[in-house]
Amino acid sequence: GSAWAIGDLGRLSVPPLVRQVIDSRLNRLGEEVRAALESASVIGQDVPFALWSAVSGVPEDELATVVARAVDAHLLTDARDGTRLRFPHALVREAMYERLLLPRRIEVHRQMAEILMRSPSVVPDTIAHHLQEAGDPRAVEWFIQAGVRAERIAWLTAAEHFRSALQLMRPHDT
Repeated sequence: GSAWAIGDLGRLSVPPLVRQVIDSRLNRLGEEVRAALESASVIGQDVPFALWSAVSGVPEDELATVVARAVDAHLLTDARDGTRLRFPHALVREAMYERLLLPRRIEVHRQMAEILMRSPSVVPDTIAHHLQEAGDPRAVEWFIQAGVRAERIAWLTAAEHFRSALQLMRPHDT
């Protein structure tokens, strides 16, 4: 007679023991590395190196030193594509994100949105998310753009599926 239900996932946080392990690794690396990694945590699980440099304000040559230390501490891994890094586990990223105090978190989300808006390959969904997290009213406009984009992509995907079906039907005169 019991039923499973998923509760509010927004209230979940990193388990205390996991947080202690990550915090101890971060504390050994110093303030500069910690601050850079916290900025990276706002970007997401995958961290494009150039974007991270722009958001954190750390020049790429200095950021390379941060990366080396973070990889040695098992707080980042190399994605092997030459352009990005990854947090080794979602809990590592989440623990660093949770460490950010609200004013800094808002600031980094706003910086992310501003940088992404100048990008030639704009993804409205991502920009809308960062603006929403920053409490920026421009999020409404970007969510509308994201909705229009999603609608267009869904229709294009549907058209491609119908086109494939039509090509398969022709030889059989179906």
